[in-house]
Amino acid sequence: MGYASPSFPAQVWDGLSSNPVRTSREVDHWCNQDDWDQLVAEMIAVQETILNTPDIAGVERISLYSAEVSEEITGGKLIRIQTDGTAIIATSVTGIVSGIALVTVLTGQLMVYLRRGRIHSTDWSVTTGSTLLIPGSEYFLGLDGTMSVTPPETGYLVSLGQAQSTTEFDLSIRPSIRL
Repeated sequence: MGYASPSFPAQVWDGLSSNPVRTSREVDHWCNQDDWDQLVAEMIAVQETILNTPDIAGVERISLYSAEVSEEITGGKLIRIQTDGTAIIATSVTGIVSGIALVTVLTGQLMVYLRRGRIHSTDWSVTTGSTLLIPGSEYFLGLDGTMSVTPPETGYLVSLGQAQSTTEFDLSIRPSIRL
């Protein structure tokens, strides 16, 4: 990882160690192209560090969000974000899905959830009622924050995505359709 520009042809900064070009700034120093290049190098290094960090629980890090919960939510349940910014369990009655909870949290705690992308788990029982997914099947939002291969007959139809294998799901929430 590193960034080289015309201003730094011989030194590539890795973004983790101290700045090899400038170790201090003087009060009377004016910004110039070298400062801009270094700032860009630092921003790119931080971005690469985030994107190249190993995944958390098998999900794409770039798709992770957080919200405070207003009720206890079990990891694997589908959630929706309310107008006050707090998360609750999603249902096919309202048809609004913001993502899937990655961990179990209690009321008032901060929860991390996935909005889109692939998620890997060896146990989908909380989410689907079955330990394994059905590869190639499309899943829909159920009544209590669960996923089902059977679409609901009343409320809202929300397609959540497709199982890629028995343990991997590609979350791609589509707009709801009122039934």
